[in-house]
Amino acid sequence: MYTSSSTTFFYRYYLPLVMIALAALVYLFTDVPFDDLVMSALLVVFGFSPIQILLFRKLRHVKAMHDKLISTTMAYEEEIQYDQIEYVYQSSLIKPVIIKISYRDELGKFNQFYTLGSFSEQAAHKDPFRKKEAQLTKFIRRKAKASQSNYNEERESAGQNIPVILLCSLIMLIAMILFLELS
Repeated sequence: MYTSSSTTFFYRYYLPLVMIALAALVYLFTDVPFDDLVMSALLVVFGFSPIQILLFRKLRHVKAMHDKLISTTMAYEEEIQYDQIEYVYQSSLIKPVIIKISYRDELGKFNQFYTLGSFSEQAAHKDPFRKKEAQLTKFIRRKAKASQSNYNEERESAGQNIPVILLCSLIMLIAMILFLELS
């Protein structure tokens, strides 16, 4: 059995609250004029909203058993058979490693969610570009291939939007810093 990172719960539920608390602390304990603070806060919110919407809200903790995949959030638990999995994609160039799992439910509806690779596994390997696949990714892909004859790895490239989202957020952060410096 393989599981995703135990910090998935923190990233999904508490990290957005920590970000808001840090913004409030900056407001309370700095002498930044209110106008600049409002503009920088808006830039931060708009800059990190793609990450918030696309990643944090779709994060789930995953247990990969030998016969099924169990994904859990605080509200529900879902069992996914390996023959329902369309593709598995693992991000590169970012840490923590984010694994995207796309599947079809019992009604045939296409769904997807994200999970985090094991931090202990990432710490044990020296891979600066995060190109090495996590054991969880390898296991899920192997089980999906074994249960479906039509599993196609070419579909996995459709999930490569994660680094693009992070790059866009980085650009927004740089724009915010430049705005503050110029004003």
